[in-house]
Amino acid sequence: MQSQLYIEAGSVALAGEKAIFDNVKVGYDGNADDDIDDAGDDLVVNETFGGTDITPTCDYNGNLTFDGNFKYTYDAWNRLVKATLDDTDVTIHEAAFDGLGRRVVKTVSNSGDLDGVTEYYHNDHQIIETRDGSGDLETQVYHGTQYIDEVVGQRIADMGRVYVHQDANYNVTGTTDLTARQIERNYYSPYGQLEVAVDSHPFDYDDDGDVDADDYAVTTNGTCTGTATGDCRRMDADADGDVDSADQTAISNYIATLTTDTELEAIPKPV
Repeated sequence: MQSQLYIEAGSVALAGEKAIFDNVKVGYDGNADDDIDDAGDDLVVNETFGGTDITPTCDYNGNLTFDGNFKYTYDAWNRLVKATLDDTDVTIHEAAFDGLGRRVVKTVSNSGDLDGVTEYYHNDHQIIETRDGSGDLETQVYHGTQYIDEVVGQRIADMGRVYVHQDANYNVTGTTDLTARQIERNYYSPYGQLEVAVDSHPFDYDDDGDVDADDYAVTTNGTCTGTATGDCRRMDADADGDVDSADQTAISNYIATLTTDTELEAIPKPV
């Protein structure tokens, strides 16, 4: 015997500026008789909701300085240079800029797995590379010649290369790997809000929706070793043109970060 949850309403306003539910009855069909008229079907619903009023503050230039959780500090050019926790003054984020107004360093601290230093390298006002605090490559960004935001490709540390596809307004609409396999699709709301749908893992050689021992095996059983050609190009994690022990290590580390319940991770975007 199965029990079901029912919601009955005496009258429901389905449209209007202040649409409401009126005379709503909520119950659990404990005896599975397709109604909630029995005393044992009643549920207690707590309709008391609490909240805390927060008054954001801004400086005279209109910059947000407090949002209830964080305090923000700006330089003389209204650039965000520091964010701290309000109640402890613990620094969460710091940024440094060069003489041309370009961000060159971002430091995240006291934020668990997000902690780290990112260094930015530019060609004029285009970011072409990011490295971590030790100088190790994180991403390389390849630009087209028609527009400052025309990104045509990326190399991502330990994930290989991807092609970047854009619409007429240079919004990124998706990425594909070197074998033309769709990695992710980007959708935008009428207000410009981004939603990313991830289609595949970078190293999913057998296209079964995950990266596991079967995919790793092609780098050790002779299927994908030496010069990376055909579908083996997706196993070239360091993008050096071949599949070798360095790629095996990168793929093994990638597999270690995944579980069967893990949502597919999106490709990092140019910052």
